[in-house]
Amino acid sequence: MTAPAVEVFDTKDAVMVKAQVPGVSKEHLQITVSEGALILKGEMKEEQKQEEKNYLRREFRYGAFTRTVPLPAGVQAEKATAQLKDGMLEVTIPKSEEARVKAVPVQV
Repeated sequence: MTAPAVEVFDTKDAVMVKAQVPGVSKEHLQITVSEGALILKGEMKEEQKQEEKNYLRREFRYGAFTRTVPLPAGVQAEKATAQLKDGMLEVTIPKSEEARVKAVPVQV
């Protein structure tokens, strides 16, 4: 299986990563978050029925994948949360107080 497509975006309080993982159950998904990267590992298993089939076309991909997504400095890896719904994984990693954007007033 090829690595899932991802979108990474930055909000005021967190970094969010969305990954397309259709057909992968939460039992076959492993998420590791560190200060510098998010690592997604998973596996999509083929159904085990051994019926006689003459495939005319076979495009579904099965197997294991690993995807490493670099993260910006200043995330709180220990506070990361993840949700899986309809084949879409969403990981939210809060920013540390120091990494949040702050407005700085200009003095005259």
